[in-house]
Amino acid sequence: LLSCTFERVVVCKPIMSTPGNSETYVVSTGFKGVALDVLERLLMFVDIEWPKGKALFAEACIPPRWMQDAVRCAKTFALVQNAVVLRNLRLFRSCPREEVFQIRAAVNA
Repeated sequence: LLSCTFERVVVCKPIMSTPGNSETYVVSTGFKGVALDVLERLLMFVDIEWPKGKALFAEACIPPRWMQDAVRCAKTFALVQNAVVLRNLRLFRSCPREEVFQIRAAVNA
């Protein structure tokens, strides 16, 4: 949707965000406006429930570069998320059992 209404759309992760955090920002510049046909199509989806079997946009409306960037972003996030989970598991396994019991007790308190 954003890439159809803005000249440039960038997905970025804040520098101070921890690697395993899914926090991201979408920054869009160069608003092109919303074409009447797009607005009418969007209004078809205004309801209590999402209409089943209807796509919001035709695939041709999504710029190939944006789709490539979205896939790259998802793969990168999955790799980072996996690395953080593995790191946490290693830390947990190396933690003395007494500390593990103390952590569990504190969480369950």
